[in-house]
Amino acid sequence: MTQDVSLFGKIKQSGQWWLNPWWLKEDSKYTKNQIIIAFQKLKKTFDDKWFRSQFGRSNPHPIWEDLFGSFPFVLDDLVKLGLDLKEIENCKNVDRVIKNLKSASEYLSTRSVIEVSAELKRKRFDIFFEPEVTIKTTKYNPDFYTENKNGIIYFEIKTLYTSAKERVKSELMDKVYQSLTEKFRSLSFQVDLETCPDFWKKINVGKIDPFHQLPMDIITTLDHIAKNIAQSVIKIGNSGELPCKVEIEKVIITIKRSENKTHLRIGRSLRSLESEFKRAIRNLVKKARKQLPPDNPGIIGIKLFTLEPSFKGNRDLALEFFLTEFQNSPPKYAHIVGIILILNSYPVQYEKRIIMNPYTKFKTIGKNCGIF
Repeated sequence: MTQDVSLFGKIKQSGQWWLNPWWLKEDSKYTKNQIIIAFQKLKKTFDDKWFRSQFGRSNPHPIWEDLFGSFPFVLDDLVKLGLDLKEIENCKNVDRVIKNLKSASEYLSTRSVIEVSAELKRKRFDIFFEPEVTIKTTKYNPDFYTENKNGIIYFEIKTLYTSAKERVKSELMDKVYQSLTEKFRSLSFQVDLETCPDFWKKINVGKIDPFHQLPMDIITTLDHIAKNIAQSVIKIGNSGELPCKVEIEKVIITIKRSENKTHLRIGRSLRSLESEFKRAIRNLVKKARKQLPPDNPGIIGIKLFTLEPSFKGNRDLALEFFLTEFQNSPPKYAHIVGIILILNSYPVQYEKRIIMNPYTKFKTIGKNCGIF
């Protein structure tokens, strides 16, 4: 969205991002009244003083550009956040949650906590944020607990998102693939790309945040690298000297003929990527279990966040992982009533799965808590 220069100056000076009510002009699945309520809450949360503090930063808060109206397609996501904040505004210790939300490094994980707690609040649960539970001198710090007529359940929410390096690799692979398929429509190759350590001296992954697309300077660099790689592959392919292994732009390229259509992959096999994903999930769950008091029923929330348009593969892997873990390690999960699995491909796709633990020692609570 193009900003009027004079209006931009006023917003920059005052910090009042709401001077440009772009959200009233865009299409949304929400009603106009819901949009107004949501942005009134966002206005109070991300006030003018906070907004001014983001100007001039090399890595401003992820929501900063969104509030500006730079990306109108995120409107529904902002409305959801505003409505969720409105829902939990009177919960105990919510000020701590808001403080974390306004921190760039805590934003993504805090969004997940807000999302789950707001949904439970709408189901008439009382929410208490950041309680501290001590059992025999051991302290536990779950994100929140809920209470209704069926008792108390503790929650710990974790977020897993695609790493900056994996996103760069994926972008590079897409660009090389596009260049090759334009040249080789009738030939079949398998091209494996493996980045060298020195490759990352060209790419400042610290500039990449999980809520936005890759910065333009990184895209430009990857365009240049991909073009050189594609030209080398074409040259080698025309020479017929296959299989072949070369290094171009600090990327090791292995080329061989394939009976299938042109195929690219980066470094590792699908099996190793699946193992890495399961290992990441296992580590998150381990951390979550340690935050939940073992003598009380607990629920773990796992949010899988990605900018990629498809996440069904990770969803299926996660579901398989949890069902296997419950079955193979009942003692470790005895106090875990179940798992809430949230899949979010920002900002378009959203899916939620709830998995009850059939081996929990709190089966009655799980069945009657109103969550499952």
